[in-house]
Amino acid sequence: MRRTLTTLAIASLFAGAMTTTATAAGPRPDFQLPFVCGQKWQLNSYDSTHAPALDMVKEPNQVGTEGAPFLAAAAGTVRQSFYHHNAGNMIQIDHGGGWFTTGIHLQSRAVSVGQKVKQGQQIGKVGKTGPTSNGHPHLHFEQAFDANGDGRATWGAVGSERVAQVFDGKTYGAKTGETWNDVPSNNCGDEQETHGVDSAGYYDPRDGTFHLRNSQSDGPSNYGWDTALETIPGAVVLIGDWNGDGKDSTGYYDRRDGTFHLRNALDEGASNAAWDTALETIPNAVILTGDWNGDGKDSTGYYNPTDGTFHIRNDHSDGASNAAWDTGLETIPGAVVLTGDWNGDGKDSTGYYDPRDGTFHLSNDHANGASDYAWGTNLESVPNAVILTGDWNGDGKDSVGYYNPADGSFHLRNALNDGASDRAWDTGYESVPGVVALTGDWDGA
Repeated sequence: MRRTLTTLAIASLFAGAMTTTATAAGPRPDFQLPFVCGQKWQLNSYDSTHAPALDMVKEPNQVGTEGAPFLAAAAGTVRQSFYHHNAGNMIQIDHGGGWFTTGIHLQSRAVSVGQKVKQGQQIGKVGKTGPTSNGHPHLHFEQAFDANGDGRATWGAVGSERVAQVFDGKTYGAKTGETWNDVPSNNCGDEQETHGVDSAGYYDPRDGTFHLRNSQSDGPSNYGWDTALETIPGAVVLIGDWNGDGKDSTGYYDRRDGTFHLRNALDEGASNAAWDTALETIPNAVILTGDWNGDGKDSTGYYNPTDGTFHIRNDHSDGASNAAWDTGLETIPGAVVLTGDWNGDGKDSTGYYDPRDGTFHLSNDHANGASDYAWGTNLESVPNAVILTGDWNGDGKDSVGYYNPADGSFHLRNALNDGASDRAWDTGYESVPGVVALTGDWDGA
């Protein structure tokens, strides 16, 4: 990994710090690596202008770094959460006793100033924002002690209040030029279970109501609201993180006039984004949603089943496609088009399920070519199985599953291969005629 941060570029981050009476250090919190339990990361201290700060990339070979969940290293209160002109998205947590942690270059932030967080709670996603990231996905992370007692911790350069870091009782960053490979995260508290994890819900086309649940289990909805969407014939329900806050919400596409309507909150109200297209002129266009460019925000696109072409756009507006490519998918009757981040690079791509033989075919690139992942299942034996995609275990990678409309059961698998479901549960959804099964990260917690 190349050096990604320079002292000169971010010296302004702590300039003007107050000079006050020194504070006696409270006990250092039991800091854990700020990543999903069991993940392994490489840590680098670099030279004296960088250490004891650490740059972190995901093992092996940095794959899955961009978009990986960024978790609170210990419980505390959000002290800063904003976009800095050099460091990009940054979050600082006050852990009490004078101890702080700071992470920068984040793809997205899921917490606000003053918010209480628990150890292991997802507070953002790893990214490459800010010019001092050099466009290289990584987490720049610092532990600091408020030595001058001004209630905050300066960060980002030589002379700031950052200190050698301790994770799970082991010290890192005390020396320059050090690299630690395959450092495991033991950030395994109870908060891990639903952080960055997609769960399920449904839309009832009879009355336009949404019903969403945060847990991968049966039970009452955590969010439920009414709309007038049942008055729009053939409305296509859409799910995505439209504003980059780490939470999925809903929207719809109106086939009658080619308009998109997206809303950031999980309730009834006016659209936060709406635009017209000429897509109504393409019969049976399959509407797609995904984060095509890795900016932390989902946008839209479509698949044309008449010629097998994909067309995706990064902005919430009408205009030319940012990427478009041809395939031979139109030759596969009933092919189910899929979108997801299969390799954890923070960008969604496409694939398909073949209902004739139960096979999945997924690609990491926005281009035609051989599948990066392909495997067979017996899913063709489940009539009308609804194929689902999502990050079921919070590892930053999407995988697949299915909803069985015959009995209302969900079946999710974490790996991109055939095998037993990692999660399965029954619901009463089969009693709702025309129910639309939905998946997303509703709480972003």
